[in-house]
Amino acid sequence: MSVLITMVGLRPGAVAVTAKTLHKNAGLSHVVLLHTRGENIEDNRDRLIEYLRSLGITATSWPIPAEPIAGKSGLIPAWQCIQQILDQPDPPGPVYFDVSPGLNYQIALISFFLKSEKQFVPIYADYDHLYAMRGAFTDGQNKYDLKDVGRAELLALYGLTWNETIKQIQGGDAPFGLEAIMERHGRIHGLVRFFLKEMGGARVLLRRAREVQSFIENPARLNRLQLDLMVETDHESTKNRFLSYGAKAFIHNPQDRRASEKKIEALMQKPPGGRIEGDREDTLNLTPRGFVECDEHPDGWDGPNLLVALGSDPSATLLALFTHKPATAIILVTQTPEVQKLAQRIYDQRAKIPVRKLIFWGANLNGKIGHYKELQERMQGGGWIVNISPGTKAQTWNMAAIEGVEVWSLNNREQVAVRLVPAAAQQELQKFAFAPILLQAAVCGGPVEGRTENELYGIGGNGDKRDFLERLSAVMAKAARKNLNGRLSGLLKGGDSREFDGNLIRFDRCEDNPTRPGSVNIMVTVSHNGHELNGTIAGTWGNQNQDGERRLSGTWLEEPIAAAFIAARGRNQQVLDLCMGPRWAWQRTQNGEFKTEIDIVLLWQGHYICISCKRGGDHYTPEELEAIRSEIVTEAKANLGRFAVPVLVRGGIPVTDLMNEANESVEEGRPLEIGLGLLDQRETLRKLVEAAIASNKTVAENTAALE
Repeated sequence: MSVLITMVGLRPGAVAVTAKTLHKNAGLSHVVLLHTRGENIEDNRDRLIEYLRSLGITATSWPIPAEPIAGKSGLIPAWQCIQQILDQPDPPGPVYFDVSPGLNYQIALISFFLKSEKQFVPIYADYDHLYAMRGAFTDGQNKYDLKDVGRAELLALYGLTWNETIKQIQGGDAPFGLEAIMERHGRIHGLVRFFLKEMGGARVLLRRAREVQSFIENPARLNRLQLDLMVETDHESTKNRFLSYGAKAFIHNPQDRRASEKKIEALMQKPPGGRIEGDREDTLNLTPRGFVECDEHPDGWDGPNLLVALGSDPSATLLALFTHKPATAIILVTQTPEVQKLAQRIYDQRAKIPVRKLIFWGANLNGKIGHYKELQERMQGGGWIVNISPGTKAQTWNMAAIEGVEVWSLNNREQVAVRLVPAAAQQELQKFAFAPILLQAAVCGGPVEGRTENELYGIGGNGDKRDFLERLSAVMAKAARKNLNGRLSGLLKGGDSREFDGNLIRFDRCEDNPTRPGSVNIMVTVSHNGHELNGTIAGTWGNQNQDGERRLSGTWLEEPIAAAFIAARGRNQQVLDLCMGPRWAWQRTQNGEFKTEIDIVLLWQGHYICISCKRGGDHYTPEELEAIRSEIVTEAKANLGRFAVPVLVRGGIPVTDLMNEANESVEEGRPLEIGLGLLDQRETLRKLVEAAIASNKTVAENTAALE
């Protein structure tokens, strides 16, 4: 008979599938549930105890503190609870500990303090198997196939039920309709279909898509159920929108119903969390040596040496590097094509990462580090820290168990790195430092180019250019508010001018830019509150109309819109970096042009604000507008990482709806939508960006907690 110790987090299904697998294969008889205090967690504990009893397994529970330091709670931390169980006069055995549930810092502390306990067997579940990470199971096996929990049983663990008659999951924040649901290895797979004609047009489809998206973005609406969504659609923008949120979306084949069924079956076998693929890129090959060592950086950092993992989103890895500023950094690279591709991107950008010695080291998803003895030899002599936030829980476990290291974690809410152990008299903190935008974009999205803020008007440099662009954005805002539909329809052709209420914008002339085909330098005069300034902005020509005229495309909006956001940053200088017109190589079209919806990227409060600028003509249909929203969401997440915040700045929002549209976009989980009429409202603009950041941070933390 054996015992399982596990934490109870937001995923009771993960505990259930591990317990059932051990019960069927390794004689599991008792489960100890470690839980923090709180209504949701304690409800999960109670439902788990009931489920375990239905399998014939006894269960007890033990409260633990929610923070790394016990503080005033009076509760002992998880690792001490486990130590007391192991120290019993007649200890049960063997004792398994599941590293999959719980937060990374909890896993790290248990690993750090209990690494010498021989009878303590850490186990880890991936999508298909349960692994013994050290030693073996009672029968000598080192892995088992995961068992299914059962659809009704799994839903019950989250306080939910499935109504087959009306095709709804019930019991959460609101009933959630799906075509079908299936259970596999403790995960619910839900199928939804979005067919344009069957739904009665684009408006109904978009409303339903937003409803489904709200459940994806806010897991609390389904009591934290980990739902793997499969979306079948005949609408390309809808497919892209859901792909950007991690759903398994695909285009419907109207000629072959069985083809769709096979696609669904295949998607159920595929692990969740895949990203949209760009072009085919090289992957970093670590064999046969098992690692890649870069040339020494002559002017590198001198911080403590760092060991950190690389996951499917490299944002946390880059954040750890720039926050700790290590002299030597070893990055654990999982031997999967996606992570190896990201490792190659970091390798290609190594000159922009001032680590004196950068080494890529092989590992696997189950935490095993290759060439481990050689790694230990390199880390001898002290002075090494590990940051356990990036990577898998199994990698966290093995990194924290290395002798002689300090264990650190990233706290995104407070934007600091925290030293967990060994404990100091006063908890050590390091304020976050962030990768420059072009580096972040190159690692997350691939090779990229774009203009920096210095090229726009120089930080603290060209004051005349700064003043000119800020005044231009202010006059644009006034013009948009003067026009009740919120557009700038009178400011679209070279030579146009518009005067109102003592303000004026005049496009004097356009000169072709010889270095960029189709681009022009636009000479502009702007008069604002009695002050007249002249300057130059960049733009592009649109296609000729039936009269042979060429209008300026919306690209001329980008520079003054960037200036408006920088002006809104306030005295505390939240904008740390800016990139104009980022262009990824894989987005180049056949005629050499770049097709991207991201026009501006700002680094603001540790988030990459990705802005798409649209002048807002008279022709936007609801379907076209939703496609624009979908594209900026898709490209922001794919190219700047988990903490990218998509923003759409556009004309066409009626003056009376400016604030409602902006606030509703945040509340509904859409890109933050800002009308041109708000560009001169600095305080309002700043608060809206901060609200979008807060919303995105909550979504990111909810997602991370479920991983």
